[in-house]
Amino acid sequence: MSFSKTETAIEESERLFANYDLSASPIEGYLAQYILIVLCADMQQAVYSCINSYLDDNIENPRIKEYMRGSLIRLFRSIEKPEIAKILGYFGETTKTVFNQKLENLDEEMQLYSDIVKARHNVAHNNIEQQHKTFREIKKALEVSKKIIEALKYALQTT
Repeated sequence: MSFSKTETAIEESERLFANYDLSASPIEGYLAQYILIVLCADMQQAVYSCINSYLDDNIENPRIKEYMRGSLIRLFRSIEKPEIAKILGYFGETTKTVFNQKLENLDEEMQLYSDIVKARHNVAHNNIEQQHKTFREIKKALEVSKKIIEALKYALQTT
């Protein structure tokens, strides 16, 4: 699992902020919007990577493996937690349940993650005035994203 693009974008932005007074400037907002998009792209790739690893480790027939990859990519519509859980449900209801259980009691973090995904959607679809996420929130959402990926890996490995 790699969130290196997001981590690099955050580090470079923070370095820029440390050298120049850009807080509350349009540049800060533009960078936040960019990082929202990068974070969600990294998350999508991390989900694909986990599923592909699972398929590589558990399905020997290459034709079936490619069919599964193609089908899951077409079914996977969003990186929102319920959508990830839905995809895991195709691996069995137990897999979905284990995933959800690993993330229960994280309501505040899951709400922040959901808000970040919605903010990215707003940026991508020109509803920019509805995007008011801070770098602090984005950094927290990055950590939540990592927890979601760990839960996804755990659910696939243990069921």
